[in-house]
Amino acid sequence: MGETVGDEIKTENKKGEIDKLIMTANSLRMKGEYDQALNLLNEAEKIAKELRNDMRKRAMGDISHHKARTLQAMGRYKESLIEIEKAIRLRRKDPIQRVYSMFQRYILKTYAGMKILSKEAKETEKALLAAIVESEDAKQIGDFFQNLAYIEQKYRSVHKAILFYKTAMIFREEANDERGKAMTQARLAECYNQLADKEESQEFKFRALTYGLKALDYFKKVGDPERVKQMQSVFEDLLDYFKKVGDPVRIEQVQSVLEEL
Repeated sequence: MGETVGDEIKTENKKGEIDKLIMTANSLRMKGEYDQALNLLNEAEKIAKELRNDMRKRAMGDISHHKARTLQAMGRYKESLIEIEKAIRLRRKDPIQRVYSMFQRYILKTYAGMKILSKEAKETEKALLAAIVESEDAKQIGDFFQNLAYIEQKYRSVHKAILFYKTAMIFREEANDERGKAMTQARLAECYNQLADKEESQEFKFRALTYGLKALDYFKKVGDPERVKQMQSVFEDLLDYFKKVGDPVRIEQVQSVLEEL
């Protein structure tokens, strides 16, 4: 027996409530309010269990994905890994959302110092490339190029990573994705900082500073302490460099930035 109109309305209301709880939890996570974020996700999970079949799996996959991100931010890496593996399984029928969870597992293992299996790495890259072809959403495509860039930056070629990040930026601009642009600018700052040390290039240090300031301005404006903290090491490296070459203007500029972090 199928759902009545009343049942369908109740289902849509529950899905809307779950989406709202996830969105609020995500905002709390970015502000560093992790316990409150987890409480809301647990509340969403209770509602999701009342949904039927595929809708329940989809909602539970979304919740597990965001639980994993929150637990990672709290340094609870083993618990985070359990949740992200669950999300990957639950999102099996949704390849676009599944690839977000696959890459989140990659990020988690990088931060936690866990071994990334060769099979996992290949599957993640293959899924990202397939998602770029399949998606018609500029924001998603920007995310996927960013994710490919991150893999290159951490494990292979920084030059190739910059190419992917700049490609991601094209799609960020098309989607008017301000947060996405800031994320890409932050990674470009890291890349140019790395290259400058390797190739002894002052120009790359200037580029790292430019991208870093743009990203930091956004993260401070929206109140994202986690991302602000991640930027700190880039500015500390830049300060050491500008002291070494004797650039008083940029020394003062970077010192001022660090004092506000």
